[in-house]
Amino acid sequence: MVAGNAGLLSCPALANGARDPLVDMFFQPLRDVRLMAPAIPPRLLAILSTPYSLDRLHTCTHMAWEVDQLDAILPRDVGYGPMRRNLSDRMIGQGRSMIGGLIPFRGLVREVSGANDADRRLAYAVRVGEARRSFLMGVGLARGCAPPAAPPLPRLIYVLAGL
Repeated sequence: MVAGNAGLLSCPALANGARDPLVDMFFQPLRDVRLMAPAIPPRLLAILSTPYSLDRLHTCTHMAWEVDQLDAILPRDVGYGPMRRNLSDRMIGQGRSMIGGLIPFRGLVREVSGANDADRRLAYAVRVGEARRSFLMGVGLARGCAPPAAPPLPRLIYVLAGL
């Protein structure tokens, strides 16, 4: 994946089948020439056309289930604080950069092979999934639901304030 999608690789469901980031790093050249393409999880494909639908989400339990499904395939929600990169994450990022540098004219190769388009489609699906999760958590907050159907911090503030 391109550097802008580095956060996606830390998400097991979006790591192109290689759940170990170290192993995934070595598959980068295969993705660059499109011998491997990032798979968009079926759950994200299902919501692409209707990310703001509330069909079948009548209770907080239903909404919490939907948010949990999205949490399993998306990077961590911003409501849980910033994601910190540890030393091994940074080392893997450097290794990915070095391995990517082995392919001459990598940017051109990725464009011609369609790898950039595949990464853009995956990134778009992830953005739609994140928008849906945020939307559902906002609706859950308005309905008085508890996390995960509502954001964790504001709900705690409302409870402590007695609202």
